[in-house]
Amino acid sequence: MRLLPASLFGWCCLLLASCSQPDPYATVSAEEAIAFGKKWARQLSTGNQQNAAAMFSRQAFARQMADYNFYELSQSDIATQAENFDLESIVNNIQLTVQQGGHYRYINQFSKDGRRYVRIRQYGRGAFSYYEILLVKENEEVKMADIYSYHSGQFLSAVYMQELRYFEKSGKSRQSQYFEELRQEIMYRELADDAAGLLEKYDMLPQQLKRQQRLNYLALMSAMSQGNLPLSEQLYSLYTANNHTRTDRHLIDIQYAMLQRRHADALANIDSVGRLTGDDKWLVFYKAVASLYCGQLDAAGSYLQQSLKNNRDFGDNYLYLAQLMAMRERWPEARLMLQRYRSHPDFSGTLESELVAAFPKLEEDE
Repeated sequence: MRLLPASLFGWCCLLLASCSQPDPYATVSAEEAIAFGKKWARQLSTGNQQNAAAMFSRQAFARQMADYNFYELSQSDIATQAENFDLESIVNNIQLTVQQGGHYRYINQFSKDGRRYVRIRQYGRGAFSYYEILLVKENEEVKMADIYSYHSGQFLSAVYMQELRYFEKSGKSRQSQYFEELRQEIMYRELADDAAGLLEKYDMLPQQLKRQQRLNYLALMSAMSQGNLPLSEQLYSLYTANNHTRTDRHLIDIQYAMLQRRHADALANIDSVGRLTGDDKWLVFYKAVASLYCGQLDAAGSYLQQSLKNNRDFGDNYLYLAQLMAMRERWPEARLMLQRYRSHPDFSGTLESELVAAFPKLEEDE
């Protein structure tokens, strides 16, 4: 028997060794993905920031960052940046939705390009979005490698690499530091309860920064929340000219159509989101919300009844039924729906206060 040359023998050993190591992305099963997705949503909804952050793999995140390494960072630099990544602040920022009366729900799991993902729905204050979480297995434990946000149309690793590049190029002048502070204020604090304050800070930025996807998006959402149609039109034009992907464009167009009372366009974009999310049956509830905002009360009532059948464990059905009955001045029914909402696990004092402030008769005796 002839022996292999030493060099070829070495390559064969390396090949066999690599083949013996299972792909950490491909080994995550559908059952494991479902369990992970439900746990992640539960940790976010209960405000357990540390546990939610512990489900993330910084090592896998560094590998994801390397896919967007257009800035000639070394592997050690990427690993260091991944380790220094302020994940806890990101998780805390995500959880603001819950603090403002929102929730997170596991939707489904899917496989793409040999990798396993779970899809999570985010809902709060009349708006919604989705996250797609890339999973990886480390030491027989399923972890999160990266997050794709429908809001940004990007993976978190890509956004972070862009942030590093921007920080590198921004320089150390007092002006650049001032703009960076403004940008950070908008990006990460988001001034969630102060739309006017966010727009004021946004207006101080140079045009180059105003075009950045996240900043432009937050300013546009703030303008729409104020009902400022002229400013919304201006920011929408800037956004669509510079920043949009399929996911974030549909979300923006839903809100923009609702602002302009274009009912059919709002519903069409909700249907488009449904096709992207594997037909999330919850979206019929948001059709009801869009119908209410557009003044289509009969349609809103039909969608809410359908939503009750699809999502009996979703308390906001009762909140919006109370609003619908109040808009129709059917006060006994409105008060009954409000009582059902108050006794539901999804109850939010924030959202209840907003509704009662808009319709004080809800608190009056019959």
